[in-house]
Amino acid sequence: MLSTPPSKHTLVSRLLERAHTEPGRKAILTSREAVTYGELARRVVSATSEQRSNGVGPGDRVVLAASGTAAFVYGYLATHLLGAVAVPLAPDTPPARRDYVIDRVQPRVAYSAQPFEHEATGPAHAI
Repeated sequence: MLSTPPSKHTLVSRLLERAHTEPGRKAILTSREAVTYGELARRVVSATSEQRSNGVGPGDRVVLAASGTAAFVYGYLATHLLGAVAVPLAPDTPPARRDYVIDRVQPRVAYSAQPFEHEATGPAHAI
């Protein structure tokens, strides 16, 4: 049993707070793009709506096959906002390994940087 209540300060709440106080400050820097906290918040809200429209809710598992990209960050944070569990996969995971993971975790939906299809999830949604 917890002796103190859990913190209200989660990673997502801190990022959204920063988006409110410093929307123009850089949040993500990759070799391809720079994303501000304000834009990060907008993209996370959009990804959250997308996941919700695909039936994602608390406790669901969501495969995110786009690690190392800004899109992965949006999907990861959106998954946590919905109370779901992110299952990260590298985009170049061999199909046999990817299928093994999907068979084991039984995700509600899969998002990927590269198209694939699995009988449990149907076609992966573009991330």
